Amino acid sequence: MTRTDLYGVWSCLLQNQPVEIVAENLDNAKLNDYRIGLQNLITDNVEQPLMQTKVTVTFRDYKKSVRLTLPDLMVNLCMWGFVLEAGHTLKPWHLFFCKKGIDKKAIANYINKYAIIPNRETMDPKRLNEMIYTNHKTLKFAEKFALFYNNSINHEDFILMANACPEFDELMHKDYSNLPADQMNAEAMKDCNRIIELILESKKWIGRDHCLADAFRAKVGVKPKQFREMISNIGIKPNGEGGIFPHSIDASYMRGGLNRFEWMVAEAGIGRQAQILSKQNTADSGAFARVLGLNQIDTSLYTDEFGNVDPDYDCHTKNFVEVTLTEENIEMYQDRFFRLHPDGMEYNTGCLNTLRHDLVGQTIYLRSPITCASAARGQGICRKCYGNLFMGNRIVNIGKIAAELISQTLTQLMLSAKHLLEAKISKIEWSIPQEQFDQFFTFDDEDIYVNSEFLGGKKWLIHIDRDSVDTETVVSMSDSDGDGDDFDILRDYITQFEIITPEGEVIEIHGTNNECLYLQDEFCKLINSKQYEDETDIFIPITDLQQSRIPVFGVGIYNDDLGKNLKEVMSIINLKTKTCNYTRHEILRDFINKLIDCGMGGIRSVHAEIIIMNQIRAVDDVLLKPDWDYPDQEYRILTLRQALETNPSIQVTMQYENLARTLYKPISFRKTAPSKLDMFAHVQPQVYMAEKVESEVQTKPLFEIIEKPEDLNN
Repeated sequence: MTRTDLYGVWSCLLQNQPVEIVAENLDNAKLNDYRIGLQNLITDNVEQPLMQTKVTVTFRDYKKSVRLTLPDLMVNLCMWGFVLEAGHTLKPWHLFFCKKGIDKKAIANYINKYAIIPNRETMDPKRLNEMIYTNHKTLKFAEKFALFYNNSINHEDFILMANACPEFDELMHKDYSNLPADQMNAEAMKDCNRIIELILESKKWIGRDHCLADAFRAKVGVKPKQFREMISNIGIKPNGEGGIFPHSIDASYMRGGLNRFEWMVAEAGIGRQAQILSKQNTADSGAFARVLGLNQIDTSLYTDEFGNVDPDYDCHTKNFVEVTLTEENIEMYQDRFFRLHPDGMEYNTGCLNTLRHDLVGQTIYLRSPITCASAARGQGICRKCYGNLFMGNRIVNIGKIAAELISQTLTQLMLSAKHLLEAKISKIEWSIPQEQFDQFFTFDDEDIYVNSEFLGGKKWLIHIDRDSVDTETVVSMSDSDGDGDDFDILRDYITQFEIITPEGEVIEIHGTNNECLYLQDEFCKLINSKQYEDETDIFIPITDLQQSRIPVFGVGIYNDDLGKNLKEVMSIINLKTKTCNYTRHEILRDFINKLIDCGMGGIRSVHAEIIIMNQIRAVDDVLLKPDWDYPDQEYRILTLRQALETNPSIQVTMQYENLARTLYKPISFRKTAPSKLDMFAHVQPQVYMAEKVESEVQTKPLFEIIEKPEDLNN
C-alpha cells in the first residue's frame, strides 16, 4: 500500500507540507477517513519528532483557527463524531482540550453537552445510544499507545522532588510516633494530601511531571490512602476484635518498610482480615443488589392508553419533596423541575453550564417520583416528576437502571473497602446506659453473653419480634475439593430487642447506629429445641441463657469510615428502627448525604428517589400507594424487606424469600397487580407468546385454495 492509501491526507506531513482542516467542510464520512489515516500515521511514527507537528483547524464562519499537535487532533477527531453524526456543524466551542488532563468526567461532560442534551428531544433513543457507543469506542485507539505513553513508577522522581523541595522531603520523613493513636492516621493523611498537591506541581520543582502526576490528575490508578502507606505513614491497624494493635507502624513502605517483628505481625493479621471482609462484603452486596433490583422491576415512565411513552403529560401532583441544595449535592439534582413555593411557578435546575448554583443554600419543593400522582396510580412516572432524563431513558427499565447504578457502585466500594483497613473499629453505644447494659450482658471478643451474675430470676424475659429478624449472606463457599456447587452461609440478625421485667416494664435495647446483632447458632438451637417462639414473637427466660452459657448475639466488624458508611446506606432503606421513622423529606436527605459520603455523588438523585418511591405505601392499605392528587396525603415508609413482602404483585414477593411463609399469609391472596415477572410463571411462556401472535394474525385463513397454477410461484 502507498503512503496515501495508509495515511490519506496526512501523508503530506511526511514531506513537511502543511495540512489545514476547514471545520465547516467536515462530515461524518470524511471524519472517519481522517481518523483512520491519522491513527495509522501515529502508529508508525509515535517515536518520531513528527508527533509535535501541528495541524491548523479553521472555523471560517467565525474567522478563528487553532493549531493542534497530532495526538490532540486525534482525540478531537474522536470527540467531533458526537457532533457530526447527529447532523450538526462543528463550532469553535466543540474543541476538546483539558489543561489539567483528560479524565472520565471531562469526556462525560462533553457527551452530555454536545450529544445527549441537544438531541434527546428529536433523535430516536436507540439511534442516540448507538451514536454515543460508536463514537465513544473510537477513543480506544489510545490503548495502542498505553505502554509508550505510560509513566513507570520509580524512586528517582521521589528523590528529585525531595532534593528540590524541602517541604516534600520533610513530609516524607516526618515522625508520627509522638502522636496519640487516634490522631496518627488523620495527621498522616493530611500530610499525604499535601504531598499529592506538590506532585501535581512537580514541573515547578523538577522541570517535568512526576511519574504519578497524571494518575492523581485523572484520579484513577492510585488511591490516596494506599499512597499514604507507601509514602508517608502506615499508622495504626485494627486487631479485628474491636481494638487496635498496641504497636503503631511509624514507617512507610518507601521509608523503611516493615523492619520490626511486631509490625510484620500486625500486617499479617490485616491481610487475613482483608480476606474475611472481602468474602463478607461480596455476599452482602450481592444479596442487596438482588433484592433492590427485584423491588424496582415494575417501575416505568408514564405511558398513554396506547402504551406509548408520553413526554408531554403532567400528573399535577399536589405533594412535593423538600430539598435543601448545597454545593455537595446540587449536581445530583440536575435537570429537575421544582418550585420555590408549593403553590408557585415551576422552574428547572439546569445542567452543566446552566446549573442553577444561585439556589445553593435554599430549600426547594422538588417534583419527585416519590410523590408522582401518575406513578401512584400505576401509570408510570411523568416527565415533570422524573426530570429531563425522561427523554434519554424512555426506552429502558428505569427501575432496574436505578437499582443497578446504586448497587453496582456500592458493590465496587465494598469490595475495595478491604484495601482501606483503618483502626476505627469502635464499640457499640447502646440505647440504655452502659452500666445498665453491663448488668444484663457481658462481652467476650465479638460475642455477647447473658451476665452470669445477674440475679433477676425466671420472670425476666428477652423478647424478639419475629418480623424483625432478617437474614444476611455472610460468605459464599464451595466444598473442600472444589468440584461441588457453591453454597451460602446465612446468618439471622436483628437490630433491636427488648428485656421484659416481672412487672411488665419493657426495656428496649439497640445500638445507637442500629448495628446488626447476629443470632448465634447455639442460641438459635436453644430457641428451636424449647419452642420459645410463636408466629410473631420469641420469649426466652434470661435464666435459661445463664444456665446454658451460650453466646446470644455476635457483633459485626466495620473496617473503616467507608465500610461503616456503606452499611449505613443500606440501613437507611432496610432497617426497621430507622427506615419506618423517616418522613419522605428526611429519608431522601439522609440517603443522598450518605451516597455523597461514600463517593457516589455522581449518581443522579432521581435514581435514589425511585428506590424510596417503591417503599412508600398508603396508611390504610399496605398494598396501595398514597393518592398524591390531594395535598398533605398521609403515608408510611416501609423497609426494603417489608416492601417486597407486601409488593402488590404476588410474583415479585414469591421471588424474594421464605416462599412457604408467603403462600399461607392472608395478604398474598389479595395481591392482583400485574408484573413483568408474570410471563415467567407460565409453564411454557413461548407457547403463550406464540398464541398471542397467532390470534393477532387469524383475520386471514391459514390456507387458501390456489385457483391458478401460476400462483404457485407466489
